[in-house]
Amino acid sequence: MSRRKRIDPSEGSWRDIRQSASRKAVTGHALRRRLWVFAKCVGAVVLLAALGVGAWFIHDRYQAGSEPLRAVRSAQPLRDIVFQTDGVLTVDWVRESLGIELGDDVMGFNIHAMKVELESLGQVKSASLRRQPEQLVIQLRERLPVARLRAREEGVVRTLVVDRAGVVYRGYGYRAGELDSLPFLAGVALRRAEGGYAPLAHMDVVADLLLTANEHTPHLVESWRVIDGSELPDLLTVRSREIEEIVFSRERMAAQLRRLDMIVAENRRQMTGQRRVDLSLGNQVVVR
Repeated sequence: MSRRKRIDPSEGSWRDIRQSASRKAVTGHALRRRLWVFAKCVGAVVLLAALGVGAWFIHDRYQAGSEPLRAVRSAQPLRDIVFQTDGVLTVDWVRESLGIELGDDVMGFNIHAMKVELESLGQVKSASLRRQPEQLVIQLRERLPVARLRAREEGVVRTLVVDRAGVVYRGYGYRAGELDSLPFLAGVALRRAEGGYAPLAHMDVVADLLLTANEHTPHLVESWRVIDGSELPDLLTVRSREIEEIVFSRERMAAQLRRLDMIVAENRRQMTGQRRVDLSLGNQVVVR
């Protein structure tokens, strides 16, 4: 029977053996990767800090008010107004209506508000405004009056005009007597609205009759004094110096005017006259 070898305690054990395994070596690629991650973290911190400082600066500037920002802009005094219109209004009328003077700061003008103000005055159909260095450019399109009417304003009877769209307004800038050739409009109701009067309906029918008459029989229009629109849009009644009442329909106006021209010519030849001529019945004409 074999005997186990006895181990001398003086020889030690495996636990007493010194471990000589070294730490794993760091490669160059891993080192560069660590440096790149570290740089990104530092960059993010710097960016956040810059954004915070910028936000604080903007907030502080707005809290202090906008005057420092305005001070940066230099004033541009108004030296000239470049004015164009297709009608009769003048640059002096525009300056007075807008309350502007030469020397005012061009950059301080509220262009949109000035446009709204001009177009609210009735006679101006559309307005275009733009700023240039030391200049204000204004272009207007004006309404064309087709008839006159009277209205009482603040206890005073005033003569107003109306255009094809039914817009009622005071006429400015027309030469003396220029509006006298327009017939007066009767039989319509004026209604007050903000800034003036509500538009009148069916004024396009009145405008078509006057336009056709001026094109085909201008010598007849000269004697027309009043256009009664109480039966619009179907019928119009004209009162002239030669015939008390002339009734037109809105259809085939040129043909009705030719018949009227013949009737008036016959009356002048025979030195007779009629009180009423109804041209609205198509091929039939009723004369009284």
